[in-house]
Amino acid sequence: MAGRHREAVETFLEKATGSPVEKEALRGLADRWDVIEKSGEGAGQVPQIAAVLLQAAEKLTIPEEDALAALEAELAR
Repeated sequence: MAGRHREAVETFLEKATGSPVEKEALRGLADRWDVIEKSGEGAGQVPQIAAVLLQAAEKLTIPEEDALAALEAELAR
């Protein structure tokens, strides 16, 4: 069963595009954070894991929806 950090990463990755290596790095970091949270051991690693996880996430992109096109589609209904 995935922990809350892995679930959050998977939700993010559903929309994100980027390197498979970067995606797996995010998964690994999230899994490690979940292990720390569950076991209580290695809590001092959390700040570093969080920082690296955010840096890795920044390397991925999420296609943004064209707001004007979305508005036009809504208005056309």
